Parts: sequence; C-alpha cells; structure tokens
Amino acid sequence: MIEETIQQILTKTKPAAANLWIDEASFYFCRTEEWSKADIFIRNEPACQLELKAIVSPAVQSLVNLRNLQQRIWLRLANPYFESSSVTFYSEASVLRFVTVDSQQNSLTGRMIVGGDHYYELVRTKGSQRYADREQALPALPPAPFQIDFADLDHTLIGSEEARKDWRTRNIAEQEKRIERICRTAEQINFYISSRKESDLSAPLVREAILFNLESVWRQSHYFKVSLYKGVKDWCNQVRKRPGFENNFDAMPDALIWDLCINEVPQLLKLINTHTLYN
Repeated sequence: MIEETIQQILTKTKPAAANLWIDEASFYFCRTEEWSKADIFIRNEPACQLELKAIVSPAVQSLVNLRNLQQRIWLRLANPYFESSSVTFYSEASVLRFVTVDSQQNSLTGRMIVGGDHYYELVRTKGSQRYADREQALPALPPAPFQIDFADLDHTLIGSEEARKDWRTRNIAEQEKRIERICRTAEQINFYISSRKESDLSAPLVREAILFNLESVWRQSHYFKVSLYKGVKDWCNQVRKRPGFENNFDAMPDALIWDLCINEVPQLLKLINTHTLYN
C-alpha cells in the first residue's frame, strides 16, 4: 500500500530538495540515544530521496518499542500538510517507508532502516511475541521496488557521540554559509529598491526580480533549525504575522512586498550584523 501511495504522490507533485532536510533529520534521527550508530544518505531515486540508517542499541527492548520509536521520529520530520508511512519488520532490519508533501506540492520520499546485532535479538526475544522463535517467518529485505543495501552500516556510520559532534559542526558551518547568502541577497534588494518606488512593482520584470530575491531571503531564513542567530527565527515569525503575508509570494499585495523590502529586510541585516559583532 505505501509503495502505491508513493507512486501516486510522485505523479502529482514535484521532488523537494532532499539536502534541505539534512539538518532536521540529523537532529531528530542521528541524535536518538537508542541508536548505537546512525547516518543519513541522499539517494538519487525518485521513490527514495532520503535514506536514514541506524544500528539499534540494547536500550530498545522489543520490536513494538522499535516501531513506535521509528514512527515518533518520522512524525517529527514529516510536513504537517501531508504524510504517509509504514513500518515493516524484515529478518535483517525494520524499514519505515515514508512520503511527505508540503503546501507547495513538493514531495520527499525515503526510508528509515534500523538493524544490527541487537535487532536479531529483538526478533528472537519473547518481548516480540508475534515473532518469538519465528525468525524465519519474517520476510527478507526485498530487491524491489529498490535494492536495499544494509551491508554498509558498519563501514559508513559513526558512533552516536561522534554523530552529535559532527552534526553540531556541520550545522553551524551550513548556517554560516546560509547567513552569507542571506546577507548578499538582502544587500541586492537594498541596492535594487534604492532607485525605485512602490509603483515600479507594476512592471512585471521589476516585480519578478524583487520577489525572487525577497522569497530567497525568506526561505533561507526560515530553514534555520537551532538557536544560532535566534534573532533570524524571531524575524521570520514577525514577518509571518504581517497581514496579507502568504507562503506564495506571488499572491502578496504590492504594498506588503514593498514594505517588507523597505522595513523588514534592513532589520534582518541589522540583526545579523549585531550577532556577528557581539557574539
């Protein structure tokens, strides 16, 4: 059923940028204490853009606990607009297949694969009553609709403590790059509107150029996930509350677009520069 759902979603949506989910997936998946090792992979497969892999630790005491943990992690990652998922226990691993769609009809597909030595114990334990002493009753990992390679876990994954440090380092580095992009784009907006007035937005090319840059600033700011540059997140919440604000920037009135460029964009630059100077 989940595979059919994913295929139907793919025919009606456009693929989301999987790399934009790395920060959040790292936070909720890789930092899970019940994993001995964990990592994230971007796959070039329409039906599986993002792959989450982990080795389960003895802290998980049954297959039911494992299923609930996988579902809880996924629901933290899924877009509230739409999600569908399903957990299947195989003899080698537990696999959660998922798809989620945002309000702009961008879809993300993937799988969460959890296994390891302790998983085999869970399959045999009395705590997993349906599967006690029936390891052979579980199906093997399927070759279709995609080949699941579970052998690379021990070779590519890092320990949970290393994952936390690595996540923090990569997250800060990515946000620093994002801040640079926001500043460059915001400065372009300031330069662009310095010699214009609101009525110029009636010209399609002018409006399109301003909207492109304004939406870029908003999207990059919106994707911040941790407390670094907390003022940026506060700025996003403030802009979102403005009357007439829409996630679809094309639908916003010219007066609001102009006001955001004149007042909110300079305020964002000031917040960033203040953080850079005093932190």
